[in-house]
Amino acid sequence: MSLADAVTHFPVVIHHNPDCGTSRNVLAIITAAGYTPVVIDYLREGWTRPQLLALFAAAGLTAREALRETKSPAAELGLLDPTVSDNALIAAMIAHPILVNRPFVATPKGVKLCRPDSATVLDLLDRLPPGPFHKEDGSLLIDADGKRVWSHTPLATRRLRAPHRVMLTIRPARAADLAEITAIYSHAVVNGTASYEYDAPGLAEMTSRFEAIVGARFPYIVAQDEGRVLGYAYASHFRTRPAYRFMVEDSIYISAEAQGQGIGTLLLGELLARSEALGFRQMIAVIGDAAVNLASARLHAAMGFVECGRIKGSGFKFGRWCDTLMMQRALNGGAETLPEA
Repeated sequence: MSLADAVTHFPVVIHHNPDCGTSRNVLAIITAAGYTPVVIDYLREGWTRPQLLALFAAAGLTAREALRETKSPAAELGLLDPTVSDNALIAAMIAHPILVNRPFVATPKGVKLCRPDSATVLDLLDRLPPGPFHKEDGSLLIDADGKRVWSHTPLATRRLRAPHRVMLTIRPARAADLAEITAIYSHAVVNGTASYEYDAPGLAEMTSRFEAIVGARFPYIVAQDEGRVLGYAYASHFRTRPAYRFMVEDSIYISAEAQGQGIGTLLLGELLARSEALGFRQMIAVIGDAAVNLASARLHAAMGFVECGRIKGSGFKFGRWCDTLMMQRALNGGAETLPEA
């Protein structure tokens, strides 16, 4: 299956515990359905507070609802006491990543904790695995006719969540999208501090930048709903000197009316998948005016980025100094192995 078939139209992100049978089942379902998910091994990579806050909020869960109570140190740490605050639970989860229940999955249909029934992930996918498909324990999930075999869990015990408000197509950007892309970026420049530009570039300049990025074979993608571009993202050089060639910087902008709907998560998920497929080893986010642009920091933290630096007073816009936050995520094992070339 080509990269375009696997991730372009429906990106999938899974926070995975390879030691957990339910998590393995969910990952197997996703891959059997033809997706190439972004897999975040949270036991190895750990958690941060912004990451957990963003993940729980997107799934509609409290920290207590997301707590793994069995086969974890929850009892010995006294976390089963209902008077323990969510802040204390999150602090414990950061210290002991295994305390977070598993697996969390994010797709254009929303974010869910896919347990106790791994079949929950099917609600987040836009197609089923070919049948017959069995879980690790041999139970049938998809029959020979390709139909879902529903569990017998009583409806009253299932956690019901409202569907995600927007169904999107995530696809490569085209020249025809540039007018909408220019409008989205112009609004960000004129009204915010995520970009340190003062004057919004016009269509000709944005076209030139687009051509340079695409011409260098970096991924440049858009989120589209009903023919409208609601956001865009791309990866590009962090620095142009050759020793930096395995590192990319990401940029993500969402239209003002579409913010807060999870579109940034989906764009970043696909951007990570595409960048890994191209062989890059590190992605860095350069977040302008870190004290204000908390949503961007939380988005990146939820996708496995960690803070790697902060440059104080690095920007001056709207009559005040702005700090710049640097966040980093390893791709393809990062620096654990040498590159092939």
